[in-house]
Amino acid sequence: MDPLDILENLSDVKPAYQPIVSAVKHTVIGYEVLGRFYFENEWISLGVFFS
Repeated sequence: MDPLDILENLSDVKPAYQPIVSAVKHTVIGYEVLGRFYFENEWISLGVFFS
């Protein structure tokens, strides 16, 4: 996917929050924010976009 496709369609970019769980207390201690892009009827990761 071309990075310009993403930049031209920013309305299709959404954050996804992944919880970080403590192994000791078994509670959520934070969140990791991941980028997702809606493309051809599915949500794909933006990890490659930031690499």
